Amino acid sequence: MDKPPMVVVKQKAKTNYAALGIIAVVAAGVLFFGNAYNKGVTNDAQKAGAGVVAGVESVQQEATLTINNGKTTRSMVMTLNPGVSALDLVIRAGMRENFTVETKKYDFGTIVESIDGVRGGDQKKYWLYYVNGKQATVGADAYKVQSGDTIDFRFE
Repeated sequence: MDKPPMVVVKQKAKTNYAALGIIAVVAAGVLFFGNAYNKGVTNDAQKAGAGVVAGVESVQQEATLTINNGKTTRSMVMTLNPGVSALDLVIRAGMRENFTVETKKYDFGTIVESIDGVRGGDQKKYWLYYVNGKQATVGADAYKVQSGDTIDFRFE
């Protein structure tokens, strides 16, 4: 018995170019828009000086610090860290703006003795500080600065 001839049929695989095109467009969109979204969040956060914790964006906390030595006044906006005191703020300002702040620790707290070479006791004046226009009732090391506060160190 002769075997019938074997016929092999080769089918050309059909490629669904439409499906591949859709997948490529979706993947490109995810990459492009996902990256653009992340850049937008990062840029917005950097502009605001904010941080993102657990997906929730926080706004940077700031206070204004003014130093008046009786002749000149300098004012600067300072970023607040949690629990920062008025004393911490003026010391950080000195480091940032390149001027010296000298302090002295007593049993009742720390006082500012000198800012940028202007020393308390000279001319019978001392460094006093004010919070939002009112003379402070606690030492500069004890007052915790709040966002939006204006802290004024005045030589009077």
